[in-house]
Amino acid sequence: MEKPIKNRGVFVKLLWLSIVFCVIISTILLVSCANVKYDTNYYFVEFTKKQATFVLPSSAKLSVQKQTKYYVYEEVVADNTKASNNFVKYTFDNSKDTSKYIFRIEQDNVATKAGFFQKDSKFKIPIGAESDNNSLQTESVETANLMLTNVGNNYFKILQIGESFDLTTFRNSSILNSLVGNVQIEPTFECSIVKGDSISIDRVQENIFTIKAVKAGVAQVKLTYGQIDVLTNSKLKKYSACDEDMQIVITFAVGDSYSTDIKVTAENCEFDSEFDIVYFEGDSGHFEIEVSNASKVICNDINIIEKNGKFVLPINQGSNIVEIISGGKSKFMTIYGAKIKIDIIGECVVGGEITIKVNGILNVLPKLSGIYNPTQKFANSLTPSNGSNLYAIVQTMSDDKSLVADNVSQYDFSKNTNIKFVIKKEYLVNDKLNVNFKFKAEWWGLVLGAHRDIGESGIQTNINAEKYSANIGFFPSLEIDVLLKTL
Repeated sequence: MEKPIKNRGVFVKLLWLSIVFCVIISTILLVSCANVKYDTNYYFVEFTKKQATFVLPSSAKLSVQKQTKYYVYEEVVADNTKASNNFVKYTFDNSKDTSKYIFRIEQDNVATKAGFFQKDSKFKIPIGAESDNNSLQTESVETANLMLTNVGNNYFKILQIGESFDLTTFRNSSILNSLVGNVQIEPTFECSIVKGDSISIDRVQENIFTIKAVKAGVAQVKLTYGQIDVLTNSKLKKYSACDEDMQIVITFAVGDSYSTDIKVTAENCEFDSEFDIVYFEGDSGHFEIEVSNASKVICNDINIIEKNGKFVLPINQGSNIVEIISGGKSKFMTIYGAKIKIDIIGECVVGGEITIKVNGILNVLPKLSGIYNPTQKFANSLTPSNGSNLYAIVQTMSDDKSLVADNVSQYDFSKNTNIKFVIKKEYLVNDKLNVNFKFKAEWWGLVLGAHRDIGESGIQTNINAEKYSANIGFFPSLEIDVLLKTL
């Protein structure tokens, strides 16, 4: 009886050694397969009806969020995280409703990759330059837009020592999963001090920064954002970084020597820095503002001389910093200048048809979920809408007779600037056609500036959106010589 027991013990030991050996061999094979399958030049993303899987180099950082309301997100933790051979594999449950899930992948010196969860797809996303890796298509999304913030209508905020303010930024226009779904992704913004030391800056998330007042004085910060590549269905859409001319400068003033109550108007309307772009032709322009009881106005470090209560400011491309002193207190404002080019197509004679095309209009009123949704042109409707268009006002015509550009796009205002009309003799003054421009935006949603009041609770779907309109931006006048010859 003892012999079988002894043999059985030997058998168990051999079996145990065999299992250990197989595990070691399997591990070696798995690591070897990982070397073949995964390449550090790519991110590997796969969605099935059960799981969402991300395999990334260990130097990359993954975050997944669920949009619970517009502008409110909660972190989603991976069900399983496994590191092996310089890669990390993250697994998420995709069997539930993940339609409001977004992911973002960040890595030093690499454009941010982001996207929306799907149900049945597999991607090999190039980390750096594009390559002919698989069926993934890449598409560059051309943008020439600014950004919105919660600072206020002059890019100017007053704080007291020790006070904190969460600076929140939004790309213009929004990156959405669809115009109906409204699940939103923001690029990674950068906020840096360019002048002064009265504040400190701490990043909260990709588009939120805590500004803390540390001592009395003025500080100016530059706001910009980086490139982001967004996976939407089978395409990787490349949204370019904010170029240098599009960067915004915000002024933070700490102490009691400053005021926001100094009223600034232009053409008898209160000026709003976020929407009222000052356009000009050529290398620079000029812009006239009205300020009551100002003792001093400084624009781009130049002292501006008052003429009958008005100040003519020199305007350059990009952010122009204006300081207004009244009653012993200062107010700062940023005026954004943008270069445009006006083309005239056709023969400039009485009876001739011409097209005026204004190139360079910025899309300053975006689609912003629950807040702004620019209208289309629907004349025959129970709720007719006009869209957002450029208007030309001939000197001899009243405003209600102004000439309207074609409405081409609901969201890209730069396309809505072709004004075609026939020159009539009654339009002329001294054989010249004098034209002023205005851009009238129309949208469903909330009042202009409502984005500055987005709180921690976010915004609900606006099912009772009202229709609003406003003239935004200021344009140079145009003078055209016209031949009296009639066609």
